[in-house]
Amino acid sequence: MAILYVRDIPDKLYKRLKQLAASENRSVTAQVIAIVEAAVAEEEARRKQAAALDAMIRDAWTPPPDAPDVVTMLRQIRGYSDAAQSE
Repeated sequence: MAILYVRDIPDKLYKRLKQLAASENRSVTAQVIAIVEAAVAEEEARRKQAAALDAMIRDAWTPPPDAPDVVTMLRQIRGYSDAAQSE
């Protein structure tokens, strides 16, 4: 198992961390591991979501240039004629 040393932790932060660990019935070390695991999992999930969104944007379907616009298609589906719309 790897060892990680963290230096120069502000006293106030260490005190808060120690209180949090005590409230969770954990050692400070166990609390730090839990916090780091949660942060890493959250960052991995964020990156996975960002990659999925990028793929969706990159692979987005675009209609051909000669395709009718949405309003025209809705009018055709609903049976409206262009003559009735111009009146």
